[in-house]
Amino acid sequence: MRTPALLTLVGCVIYSFVAPAVQAATAVVDVASQHQIIRGFGGATVFMPTQPLSTADLDTLFGNGPGQIGLSLLRIRVATDDAWRAVELANAQGAKARGAEVMATPWSPPAAMKTNASLIGGSLKTSSYADYATYLNDFAKYMTANGASLYAISVQNEPDISVTYESCDWTADQMLDFCRNYAGAITAARVIAPESFHFDHAMSDPILNDPVAAANVAIIGGHIYGAGLADYPLAREEGKDVWMTEHLDLSTDWAGALGTAMEIHDCLAVANFNAYFWWYLKRYYGPLGEDGVVTKRGYVMAQFSKFVRPGYVRVDATESPASNVHVSAYAGGTVVIVAINNSPSAVDQTFSVQNGPVTYVTPWTTSSSENLAQQPAIALTGGTFTAMLPAQSVTTFVGDLIVPAPTITAAPKGHTIALGGTVVFDVEASGQYLGYQWTHDGQIVAGATGQILTLRNVQSTDSGRYAVTVTNSGGSVTSSDAVLSVVNTPNPGRLVALSIRSPVGTGANVQVAGFVIAGSAPKQVLVRASGPALNTYFGITNVLADPMIDLYDQSTLKVIASDDNWDPSLESTFKALWAHDWQVGSKDAAMLETLKPGLYTAQVRGADGGSGNALTEVYDADGAGSKSELLAISGRSLVGTGDGVQIGGFVIRGSTALTVVLRATGPTLGTDFGISGALADPILDLYDQSTLKVIASAEGWDASLASHFAAVGAYPWAEGSKDSAIVITLDPGAYTVIARGKADDSGVALVEIFAEK
Repeated sequence: MRTPALLTLVGCVIYSFVAPAVQAATAVVDVASQHQIIRGFGGATVFMPTQPLSTADLDTLFGNGPGQIGLSLLRIRVATDDAWRAVELANAQGAKARGAEVMATPWSPPAAMKTNASLIGGSLKTSSYADYATYLNDFAKYMTANGASLYAISVQNEPDISVTYESCDWTADQMLDFCRNYAGAITAARVIAPESFHFDHAMSDPILNDPVAAANVAIIGGHIYGAGLADYPLAREEGKDVWMTEHLDLSTDWAGALGTAMEIHDCLAVANFNAYFWWYLKRYYGPLGEDGVVTKRGYVMAQFSKFVRPGYVRVDATESPASNVHVSAYAGGTVVIVAINNSPSAVDQTFSVQNGPVTYVTPWTTSSSENLAQQPAIALTGGTFTAMLPAQSVTTFVGDLIVPAPTITAAPKGHTIALGGTVVFDVEASGQYLGYQWTHDGQIVAGATGQILTLRNVQSTDSGRYAVTVTNSGGSVTSSDAVLSVVNTPNPGRLVALSIRSPVGTGANVQVAGFVIAGSAPKQVLVRASGPALNTYFGITNVLADPMIDLYDQSTLKVIASDDNWDPSLESTFKALWAHDWQVGSKDAAMLETLKPGLYTAQVRGADGGSGNALTEVYDADGAGSKSELLAISGRSLVGTGDGVQIGGFVIRGSTALTVVLRATGPTLGTDFGISGALADPILDLYDQSTLKVIASAEGWDASLASHFAAVGAYPWAEGSKDSAIVITLDPGAYTVIARGKADDSGVALVEIFAEK
C-alpha cells in the first residue's frame, strides 16, 4: 500500500510516496476461456557438449524435483556421422527416460545429396528429394528402434540464411516442393518445417496454402532472430502447432535473464506459440552452466517449465494490468499464473480467478536475489487474492483445482510376452486433471507418467509387477498389480488371420483391403471374399451376390492374381486354417498364393457389377516357424449403419500376447487425401469374440499414441483430429473391431490393424 504526504502548490497537488509498492489494476484469469495447448519448454544439445550429458545434468534439466528445471523438450541434430548420432541418441534416451519429448533437426542433408557435395552451403539436389525423405524417416525409425522415439523431425535448420558452418540453402518454392511431394513419406515422426531463422512467413505461407503440403506438415517451426515473435493466424486456422525452436542471448546478468522471461511470456501469451526452445542447454549463457549449476536463466525458465506442464492450456488473463507488469495463465491439473514485474518498484497485484475452483495459491519467485524461492501460501477469498510482486522479478502462483478424487474403472492387465517384444499396460480412470505414475516391483519407473506404459524390446529384467497411481488435487488411487512374464519362445504371438467386412459399391467404392507381409522368405496366404456365405451362415442381408478378387502387388501396381468363384480343392485349406466352410458351388471367391514380403492390395468388386456387403479375409497358411509373417491389414469403404458398419477381424495365435494398433481414419481422409464424404467422427469398438463383449472403445486419440503409429509405419494424424485409435496388448484369441459413426452417420473410413513387434 502507499501513504502519500501532501504538498500544496498553486493549483496542484504533489504526492510523495514513502512505501515502495504500487497498486495495480486487477488481473482477471478466466480458466474457462482457453487458447493453445502448451507442448513444453526445452533446448538443444546440437554440437554441444561433445559428449553425452551426464546423469546429473539430465536430472537437473529434465527432472522436476527440488533444484531441477523441469524441461520437457529436447532438440537434437540429425547427424550425418555415427559418432555424433551416438551422442545425440544418448541425450535423447536420457531425456525420454525423464518424461521429455524429442525433436530432431538436420543442419544439412548428406553431402552426396547436395549440389556442392559439401555439408556447408549448397542446396539439396532435386533428384535427391525422395532419398532425403527416406533418410529423415530412417533416422526417426532408428531413434524409435533405440528407445528414443521422436515427437517430430524437421526438414532443415534455418533454410533461409547462408552461413559458413554446416547448412543447406532452400528457397520457399523448394521447401514447398519437398513438403508437398515428398514429406508424406516421413511417417515415423511428425514433420516440422520450415524453421526459418526469423520466422519468415514467406517461407511457410506457401506450405499452409497448399492442401497437400499442409497435410504433410504437422508443426510450423521457426526462430526469432531479429524478427518473428508474432502471432501466426494462418497456421492456427490450418490446425497447426507453432513452435519457437531456437533463440539465444549471450548475456548472463539478471537483466538478460529477466529479458528471457519476457521473451517466453511473449512467445506464449502474445504469439500463441505451443512450445519454446532455448539454444544450448548446457552453456554459460544457457539454463545450465558448464559447471553443472543452474543459472539465473535456468531459474527463469523453471518459473514456466516446472509448473506449466505438457498438455496444459493457456487461458485468458489480463496481459498487462499495470505498466511493466505482464501476466499469463495456464490450466491443467493446477492453475498456474506467471507474473513478471519489470518495473524498478514492487507492485501490489490483485488476481481474480474465474471459472476455476481454487482455495489457495503458492507463490514461487526468482529475482536478482532469489532463485525459485517458495513463498507462504495465499488463501483466495471469493476467487480473489493479492500478492506483492518484487521489483524486477518473476513470480509463479500455483493453485490446485478442487475436484473429486479419481477412481480406477479398469486396472492394467498382466501378460506373457515374447523376449524382445512390445507390451502396453493401460489404465482407465475417471476424474479431472489426472496425473499418472507407474511402478515396477514397487519402484518408480522414470518418465512413466502417462495413462499407458509402453515397454519395447522387453528383456527378462522387465518381468515383474506393474501398477499405476492415479492422482489429482482431490486425492490418489493405486491400481492392482499387473504381472508381466517375459519368455523366450519359438512360438510368439502373431497375426494369423485378418479380415475386413464392409459394403462394396462400384467404381471408387469397391472394397479395398491392403495387407503387409514382413520377413525374409515368401509366405503362402489364403485370400477369400465372402458374399453369399455371409447370408448363408450369418444371416447378413444385402450381400454382394458374386464377389471377385483382384490381387495387386503394390510395388508394381499390377494385378498378380484374380479369382471369380472358388475351387472346392481349397476346402482342406479352409479347415486347416479354421476358416468358415462354404457351400460347394457358391459364388464366393478365394485364392491360395505364395507371396514375397511386401505390400499387397486385394480389391473386391461385384463380378456382375453388383453391390452389397462382403468380407475379405487374409490367412497365414504357413504356420509357426515361418521366416515371414502377416503384419497389417487395412480396409477402406463406405461406413453405414446396422449391417453396413465397417468391421475388421483378426486372430492371434502363439504362446504369448501381442500388441496391436487399431485405427479408424475418417476426417484425415478428407483433410489430407481429399476424399469426399469422409466419416466425420468415427468410433472404434474392440470385441473379444470368445465373450462377444466390448473390451476397449475409442472416440478420438491422444498424442501418447503417436509413437505407436510411427513404430508400425502408420500415416501420422494431425493433433486434435477426430480419427480414433486403440493400442492394446492382447492374449491369443479372436477379436473384432468395429468402426461406426458417432451420430449413426455414414461416410468413408479406413480401418487399420497393425501388429507392433
